[in-house]
Amino acid sequence: MIGLIEELTGQKAQIEYRPWHPADMAETWADISKARKMLDWTPQTNIRDGMRHLVQWYEENRAWAQEINTD
Repeated sequence: MIGLIEELTGQKAQIEYRPWHPADMAETWADISKARKMLDWTPQTNIRDGMRHLVQWYEENRAWAQEINTD
């Protein structure tokens, strides 16, 4: 994901490694098969396009987004 964000923004990430947080997930087994089966649902956006939209939104809302405390 970081590599994709770097590609979309044209900037190199400044990665700051921090100690593991108890709420962090080591892995996920996310699976949409139940939604496909029960709701006849399939994603309409792939990860690259979704991240492109996210980066675009952030760039358009940078002033507001900078006020978010993520600590």
